[in-house]
Amino acid sequence: MNPEHVTMSSKVDAKAFKEHIELVLEYRTNKKDGMKRLRPPENQKLICYVEDLHLSYMDDYGDQ
Repeated sequence: MNPEHVTMSSKVDAKAFKEHIELVLEYRTNKKDGMKRLRPPENQKLICYVEDLHLSYMDDYGDQ
């Protein structure tokens, strides 16, 4: 088990978050359909919990 904890501020956008998550993933071939997809390393699982408690600015949809 390799825990990865990420703390972000309101300045981090979706692209930066995606790039950070992809750093811990690797491309592997799916046995069912033969397609390469991003997955956790062999014999490991990925649990990604994102909670936005401190949204300090108003987004394009008017949420704050």
